[in-house]
Amino acid sequence: MIDTATFTCSFGADSKKSKSSVQTEDVLISEDLQRCLSKADWGALIDLLDSLGDSADSKLSSDSAMNFGLCTGSNIVHAICAYDAPIEIVRTILEVCPGMTSERDCFDQTPLHVAVKRASVGTSPACIRALLSQYPAAACMQDRNGMTPLMLACGNMRRVEFSGWSRQRSSYTDSLVATIRVLALSAPRAIVIEDENGRTAVEHALFSGVPESGFLLLQRVSRDVRSKAWQNKAGNEARLE
Repeated sequence: MIDTATFTCSFGADSKKSKSSVQTEDVLISEDLQRCLSKADWGALIDLLDSLGDSADSKLSSDSAMNFGLCTGSNIVHAICAYDAPIEIVRTILEVCPGMTSERDCFDQTPLHVAVKRASVGTSPACIRALLSQYPAAACMQDRNGMTPLMLACGNMRRVEFSGWSRQRSSYTDSLVATIRVLALSAPRAIVIEDENGRTAVEHALFSGVPESGFLLLQRVSRDVRSKAWQNKAGNEARLE
């Protein structure tokens, strides 16, 4: 006859031990992640991901207890974008965790939002393209303040203009304009979306002093989007008559 009391106690103890072991493991992984990110040790980061194997997706998602040094709800893709990881690392992480590009952090921002915010200081247009290729819908998603990635890119121009990076200002400006071009052409509809104050990306660009080439591109794409919307509306009304 099985001693149920002994069995229950034994099972409970093993369960607590197992849970404690998992928590300890998560803390160690979290510390390793922080070390890799803060030191930009991308080789060590890839080794860490390899060691996680099939559990990498769950361990590094926004639902995990990992500490990426960012706001709650962030995942590993948010983190590598925030820490300006090289495009090769971004592509590798996206292969391991392809579904995380759609996740939002506590500011309702996707990894694309985070990458675009860093576009004035390091994130390359190639990184923006890689994120868009995984989750194109992110280009039209709005954060807590109603900001799309395109609006953030346009607003970043003020950071460049009022920064002390005079020597690098030209390259940062070129990178931002290239990012604006990628976003505008990848998701034209994002140009006519309004933020919580009723401003579109074109208005953000005007206020922030986006260079003429970028501003004219936004105007042209905006005009095309509105023209197509008007034509579709006219066509629908004609069919109803």
